[in-house]
Amino acid sequence: MPKSLIHRLQETRLALGNKGKPLSQTRFGEMIGVSQAAVSRWEKAEDQPTEENLLKLIEIEPSFAEFLPIRAQNLPVYSMVAAGKLSAAPTIEQAHIAELKRLPVAGLPKGQYFILQVNGDSMSRIAPDGAYIVVDRGDRTPITGKCYIFMVNGEATFKRYRAKPLRLEPVSFNLDHDPIELDDLEGISVVGRVVKVFMDL
Repeated sequence: MPKSLIHRLQETRLALGNKGKPLSQTRFGEMIGVSQAAVSRWEKAEDQPTEENLLKLIEIEPSFAEFLPIRAQNLPVYSMVAAGKLSAAPTIEQAHIAELKRLPVAGLPKGQYFILQVNGDSMSRIAPDGAYIVVDRGDRTPITGKCYIFMVNGEATFKRYRAKPLRLEPVSFNLDHDPIELDDLEGISVVGRVVKVFMDL
């Protein structure tokens, strides 16, 4: 069991006690619906709370939420996106129409996610041809150095954004790929930021 969880249990019992004495393990267990022996095992790192136990603990002390297991989200997988020349991709803007399947992805914070498969090698240092990328459609404000799915005149491409000079650049082992140089962002929209890459799903 993580040491910080042991400390959190002990600190919580102390906060619930009186006159500087911690609440007894028996009383604390009753609040959660477990025995004194279970609390004792937790604090000795001989066992750990179940997810159901943690949900009860969160009702007492919300900070226990950080110990909940990370759940996998089943994200929709849509059509391929170009990592080379621009490609027509109406399904990226209307992704719900073209959903093919769903794949589980864990460890993502709150966001609006979907998955695309990379077609091409212009981003091969980050995501080689055939890799899967997780896109957050809720993150559309380009920040220099971050990677996004861009729509340019109705066509989609996966590139890294640079503000000075303004361009959409490849990140590739293939030096034949050139950046898309821009005067401004007129006619360009951001579908979402690429937050995770999977080589094999």
